[in-house]
Amino acid sequence: MKKLIATMGIVGLMAAALANAHPDHDAAPMTVKPVSLVAKSSASGATIQVTEAGKAVPTTGATGTLTLASAAGRQVLQLKPAGENVLEAKSASKIAAGTKGQASITFADESMAIVDVTVN
Repeated sequence: MKKLIATMGIVGLMAAALANAHPDHDAAPMTVKPVSLVAKSSASGATIQVTEAGKAVPTTGATGTLTLASAAGRQVLQLKPAGENVLEAKSASKIAAGTKGQASITFADESMAIVDVTVN
């Protein structure tokens, strides 16, 4: 009797899990854009130039973050469009050349890119 109750409990849990899996209700999967990023230090922080196969990628409507790691610690900066294919991260202090980090960008078409960068 105990085995029957345990088996029925497991079957009930599996049925509940299947009832929640509705592909027509799930969010669309994110697409990853194969882009190249060039990060450069600027007077106001850093700029990131976005290209794909050597062509400029429009950054209008794009958002994201630039996470920098240095001896002083970790710093997360917001990325905002600043030109045809440029995103800008404003910082209170100058970003030193050679600083390593990661840029996470969501484009206007909902595709995204996560790329390791080194600030030049």
